[in-house]
Parts: sequence; structure tokens; C-alpha cells
Amino acid sequence: PAPVLITSEVTLSLYVSYSTVSSTPLAPGTSNSCRIYYLVQLGDTCDIVAAKYNTTFDQLRVLNTGLDSECTNLWRDYYYCMA
Repeated sequence: PAPVLITSEVTLSLYVSYSTVSSTPLAPGTSNSCRIYYLVQLGDTCDIVAAKYNTTFDQLRVLNTGLDSECTNLWRDYYYCMA
């Protein structure tokens, strides 16, 4: 007898679920859907915080719309979005 080739098709479905855990307290205007948060410490400035995450003050303001243009309202012991 001739060989018989049997084929079958297998479909694999992969469902990925994730949740974003926000840190509290969040500073006003801070996105609650960030991947990375930073807790502001005594002595931090916007430039210092931005440098820690290799970003800019402008990008920091995009992610944290509550920050004013002079960064006079960066609050210690509050979380800010970094990425």
C-alpha cells in the first residue's frame, strides 16, 4: 500500500492580560496608567528626576500635566509618572 500523509492544523491562541498598578499618592495631573513611577525625595528637582530616568523636563510635563512650567510644584512624597 502507498504511504498516507495525515495532516492536521492546530490553532494556538494566547491571551495576555496585564494590569497597571499605580502607586499612591499620585501627584495631581499624573497619569495613572504609567509603567514606571517615581517617589519624589527631599532635594529632588524636575531636572534631577528627569536625569534619573534619562528623559527631559518637557517629557516629564507631558506625563505629569500638573507640573507647572517652572517646576515649582514638584511635591515630595508623591509619585510621578516616568514612563
